[in-house]
Amino acid sequence: MKTPISPPTSRSYNSGGVTLFGPPIARTFPPVPGEDYLTSILADYAAARDAIVRRPVYGVLNLCRVYRYLLDGKINSKKEGGAWAEGALPSELQLVIRQALAIYRGESVDERFAPEGLDAFVHYVEERVSGMLNYVPAVPGCHTQGRTFDQARRRIREALSLWVDDVSTATYIR
Repeated sequence: MKTPISPPTSRSYNSGGVTLFGPPIARTFPPVPGEDYLTSILADYAAARDAIVRRPVYGVLNLCRVYRYLLDGKINSKKEGGAWAEGALPSELQLVIRQALAIYRGESVDERFAPEGLDAFVHYVEERVSGMLNYVPAVPGCHTQGRTFDQARRRIREALSLWVDDVSTATYIR
């Protein structure tokens, strides 16, 4: 019996995993469509963001990997996303990122994160991610992204046009 696997995991395996035994990864796990992967990691992003005080390591590293995916389409593990963020995000966020990575790697056991550091990290990432994403809650699967708010707004109208007859009469509410 095969164990079910989530879209992020199977997409991640197909993008960089190594087969240790058995058939090649691509034969075992079919490709996951990009929109399915995006839907899955956005749900993971929301859960990580909302639980960041209770699960700071999980939260920080997941936000890093999702933010990277949205920026440049690179699929990362939590560890890879955190390592990327060390060099890509502002210096004032580095303490939180390094602490999360050290705990994740087993180099530290101190899980007492400074609340203001977590707040600053979440605010920084959320501000950028929300500016790049748009979705229509009433239309499951209707979402898009853009590097700017205006680009994301144009693209959500394009995406919505696949679901409604006249997108020009659809109202955008932010």
